[in-house]
Amino acid sequence: MTSAHFDDPRLQDPAMRSKAEKALEKVLWQKAFDAAEAEVAEAFEVTKQLPGITQRLERLESRPAKADVTLHQPKPATVKPTQNVPKMIEIIAGAAVAEIVRRGHQKDPTDTIKEAFPGPKNEMTRTQVATYLKAATSTATTTEPGWASELTANVTGAFWSDLENASIAAALLSRGYARPVDFNGSNSINVPYRDPTAKIPAAWVGENATIPVDQSSFLSVSIQRFKKGLISVVSEELIYSTQGMAGGVIDLVSGLIAQDTGESVDADLLGTDPGVAGVRPAGLMNGAPTQASAGATVDNVLADLAWLRSQMSLIRAQRPVLVLHPDRLTSLRHMISDGVFPFRADIDGGTLGGLPFIESRNSAPDAVTVIDGNRVYLDLGVPTFAIRDGATLVMADDDGVAPTMADTNAVTSAGSIKISDAAGAGATVKNLFQQYSVGIRLVQPMTWQSVGIATAQIQGAAW
Repeated sequence: MTSAHFDDPRLQDPAMRSKAEKALEKVLWQKAFDAAEAEVAEAFEVTKQLPGITQRLERLESRPAKADVTLHQPKPATVKPTQNVPKMIEIIAGAAVAEIVRRGHQKDPTDTIKEAFPGPKNEMTRTQVATYLKAATSTATTTEPGWASELTANVTGAFWSDLENASIAAALLSRGYARPVDFNGSNSINVPYRDPTAKIPAAWVGENATIPVDQSSFLSVSIQRFKKGLISVVSEELIYSTQGMAGGVIDLVSGLIAQDTGESVDADLLGTDPGVAGVRPAGLMNGAPTQASAGATVDNVLADLAWLRSQMSLIRAQRPVLVLHPDRLTSLRHMISDGVFPFRADIDGGTLGGLPFIESRNSAPDAVTVIDGNRVYLDLGVPTFAIRDGATLVMADDDGVAPTMADTNAVTSAGSIKISDAAGAGATVKNLFQQYSVGIRLVQPMTWQSVGIATAQIQGAAW
């Protein structure tokens, strides 16, 4: 159609325009009807086929299906046994015994360690004993391994933490009452401290006035490192008899360590003996105030505790702690007054008379001691072992019964019996190689020093 047709006047006639529109509408309706008729016919045909389709679906649903399926069940997780926490005292003793048995039986130390610490639960302990044994023997000769000499400060702390229930000294250190000392390789150090009894109140000072100076409040104390030592001689026959009994021997060595670092150390720590220059420190009770117990009633107990607290007040104690025997605590827990137990709740809560306490059988049964840990400097090393089978020894101790060292529990060079003068002192000389024996030397480095008086004690308590 050309543009000329759009110019035809007939298309502009309204009557003609209306007629054209009706004709177009009729054509459109006819086409719509034809399409609907076709859809109805198609739906009818589908409806005729529907029953057959339904039957085929039902047959498929009723037919059993085959499926090859393989289930892979995961393997159960392996549960590792709970490990026993190794103690440093067991590690040291285990390494020492493994070396002793190696000498006597020519037995691989690994086998001795497995025998002493059997089972999956001791795997960690066996590993640490073997590691420690290797470190000890690799830093010394094969004839004289040194046990514990290579331990770090952290391990030293762990060792004494294991012994805090067996040693008053260990409890003072591991529970944070006493002040730890680090010699850092030196044999003596000077420790500065402020005089706890000094009073230096600051003064009010005006403009252009002079501020007062007080130099008397800061002091220093010299602390020297000491050691305790012991040599035990064991026959080779006895070592041979330990075959298959490594665990029992380790218990004996552990007991030796615990006893020497417990009973012996605590007796000296709370003793009254004076210090000996270059040999030992003074006991904390040397020159300390004491008082007889007021008696065994509730009021007497309160009076005794009040006196101990007053002694701590006099020295302005900052970390006071009581030390007493378990028998005293047991008696107090069962003490009754007017139908009540006045001390039981406090004891169960860890205090007595408002003070924390350390319970130890190393305390004298009738003594109750109070210590200001803030005034006590304490250094406790790990005991070191050395094993020799070819040494020559002077067979003399320090018990005061001949033959004996001239000094008791504080052996000086002048009071020692040496090999050259053993015969004159009535002592015998023993060659371990010739007499088929082994010497086990235990050396315990330690020291303590109090800043002035740090303790007070009630004596003769019968609560």
